[in-house]
Amino acid sequence: FNPASVFHGVAYTESLFALASFVGCLCVARGRRNIATAVFFVAAATRSNGVLLATHLLWDLLDRVILRAWGKSAFARKRRAIETPGSEIGVSPPAEDDSAAKGAAGKVPARFADAAAYSAAGDAMKLLASIAACVARCGVVALAPYLVDRDARKAYCGAGRRVGDRRPWCDDARTPAYAFIQSRYWNVGFLRYFERKQLPNFLLAAPMLVVASHATWQHFCGTQSKRERRDAYGLHGRNARAHFIVCGAVAFACFFFARVEVATRLLSTSPAVYWHVAHHGRGGGSRSFTHDSEDDAESFGANRERFQRAWCVYSLSYLAVGALLFPNFYPWV
Repeated sequence: FNPASVFHGVAYTESLFALASFVGCLCVARGRRNIATAVFFVAAATRSNGVLLATHLLWDLLDRVILRAWGKSAFARKRRAIETPGSEIGVSPPAEDDSAAKGAAGKVPARFADAAAYSAAGDAMKLLASIAACVARCGVVALAPYLVDRDARKAYCGAGRRVGDRRPWCDDARTPAYAFIQSRYWNVGFLRYFERKQLPNFLLAAPMLVVASHATWQHFCGTQSKRERRDAYGLHGRNARAHFIVCGAVAFACFFFARVEVATRLLSTSPAVYWHVAHHGRGGGSRSFTHDSEDDAESFGANRERFQRAWCVYSLSYLAVGALLFPNFYPWV
């Protein structure tokens, strides 16, 4: 269940942002990075936090090019260490082996040595090209909020506007219009929302913040089994890492900087939240599922059912209350 379904069912930005976010992540997973960049651009133009979706492009580069290339070079070093006598214990190989190796190296045709050098140079050029392409794609995604702000300045700060109609942020080119609105009217800023009167809003956002924080913590710091760590396509695999980075970043920003009650809306577009809930709801987690007795197994099953029931009750209650308050212009996030 999505607790913020009331916002996804009306003419709000959540549904479009969720669609662009999910499609872009799917394109990254399938290697269609240019299409993903275009879709992430739409997401970033829809909501300012869409800039964080560029994390998927950065992680794709890091995992696909840099980490795997480093892994291959590390494997090659280990292989040479095993094949070279005495290299693992810091002992130089015998002189006869060294001379034999030099003799063998001297017999290698020059064209093969040149080909190896060209191959190394080609790999370096491919790496630089991949890095440049990734930086360009991230720049395109980050360009979306700038274009939205420029359009706002053109509409509200143009030459045809009267001096009294100009907004205070028109004379400050360094302050985006949306940042001015958040700071001036919504009290957005580091720890500025930590007031006693905001305690109900913190309680309202607590369930989603707790789930998102626990999901991020368990993904990076949990005690997963070796099989879970090696499964690149599993919940704790490296292919899901960018999702948990974005999830943790959004939760952190909502708690310390933004209006904390919007955390439910912003995190409702994070797949990591639903993966985490489904994983624990079906009996997943960081602990082993071998139980010493039938009582332990029964207790574990009861806890799992309670977790499933609690999440369903929370989601449906949030949806029901929001469906009553939000259309009637009562305070609701």
